[in-house]
Amino acid sequence: MRIEDMLDEIKRKADKHFKPYEIKRGEKGEDKYWVDIISGSLSLGTLDSFSAELSGQFNIDRSKFHVWAPKEDVIGIGFFLPYHRVLSPSEVEYKFVIVEAEFRDYFPPTRSKFFLLADGRVYEASLDEYNRIFLTKWFNDHPGVKPDDITILCLLSPFETYFLTLKK
Repeated sequence: MRIEDMLDEIKRKADKHFKPYEIKRGEKGEDKYWVDIISGSLSLGTLDSFSAELSGQFNIDRSKFHVWAPKEDVIGIGFFLPYHRVLSPSEVEYKFVIVEAEFRDYFPPTRSKFFLLADGRVYEASLDEYNRIFLTKWFNDHPGVKPDDITILCLLSPFETYFLTLKK
């Protein structure tokens, strides 16, 4: 899923829950995947239902949402956008996930090690020079993965740890 498509969907959900609001994004590195939504009309109940919808649609762990009050009568919610990848037949056959150019800065430099948490297990990974994450062990542990399944990687700790889920 493209970043602009995710932001459009976030705006649709925000329009449904509260107005006025402001959406801010970082500009460089992993910060450009961080989204802040700030509003003076957010209540805790509204915030709860909004975060539940975002969590369900984008597979973001609700404990990873950051909530704060930048000033009186204003509440903000922030989170990292997840990386969604629809798997191709070659990715499934050769046991890798391609990182699209739009999300390249979401991950560490080429050949730098990072970790993926999935189903209570930890998988070590790195990107090659073609922006592929080879996940042979993960694919072997998930023999039912098929083309058109969606891998979702959520940033937990920049350039170090990601949460990996599969959506069929």
